[in-house]
Amino acid sequence: MARVLFVNAGILGLAAYHTFLKETLPNQTQLHGELILLSEQMSFVDRALRRVLNTRLWKDGWLGTANVDFPRFRAELNTGLHARRRIASADPDRFDALFFHRQSAAWGSLDLMKRIPSIVSIDATQDVVMNAATSRIERRTYIPNARVDGAVFRAAAGVISTSQWTADRLKARYPDVRT
Repeated sequence: MARVLFVNAGILGLAAYHTFLKETLPNQTQLHGELILLSEQMSFVDRALRRVLNTRLWKDGWLGTANVDFPRFRAELNTGLHARRRIASADPDRFDALFFHRQSAAWGSLDLMKRIPSIVSIDATQDVVMNAATSRIERRTYIPNARVDGAVFRAAAGVISTSQWTADRLKARYPDVRT
């Protein structure tokens, strides 16, 4: 029986996916799944780090641009580091595979992904925010996010896309990704 740790970022609709897994996994005969929902059971330290990393330093629109203080990067980094702390407490080496529900949950686990086969599910690439950016400066502020996402996709044993559009964007942005 394969042992899989499901790591779910837990925001918005992702909680519904977690509920689905919680109801479905006990009925599986060839898979033992354990779940981590990052929005549940947050410690004081986790909440404090989230507050600090999500504090805006720059008001969007000042000088005609947004994202200058890298809030998206800091939020996704926080998700990845929070996931890594939670995975460490679950003793990751006892799992045959890891499943990250949305790529930012994997940001802090690149080293684990090299040791433990990992699947990453995505619903978008950073192209969504890059294309919506209103200035060249803002567009460039998303480059670090795209680079970390690329490292996650390259480390993954598999990538599951929720749409053909997302799969096509992934292939266009990261042509060297073979998963």
